[in-house]
Amino acid sequence: DGNATRQGVAPLAVGCDDGSVSVWDLTPVEDADGMSIRTLLTRMEGVHHGGISALQYLPGEPLLLSTGIRSNSMVLHVFDAPDHSGRVLRSRKGHTSPPRLLRYLHPGIGGGGGSSS
Repeated sequence: DGNATRQGVAPLAVGCDDGSVSVWDLTPVEDADGMSIRTLLTRMEGVHHGGISALQYLPGEPLLLSTGIRSNSMVLHVFDAPDHSGRVLRSRKGHTSPPRLLRYLHPGIGGGGGSSS
């Protein structure tokens, strides 16, 4: 995430089986006991139905591309807020189940692909 690295944050996006995406800051921070801890920057619920199959940051940009396992969808998230919270910039979805019915138009009727001469 290009914006995060300029602000000293090392983000790691993790996809879950429930379709949520968690973004962690891997920059070590010490707590009161001197233990090194990591910070959860944001958690986006219900991004994909049926789980996450892949997550990919776009190099040098505050953009994260996610794809779903069963949702047959791709979602592009942008992290442009000062608190590193993400929002959906664009999404594309396809069918989530096989088609049950196909109809073919007759070549001479309304856009069926044939010549109308």
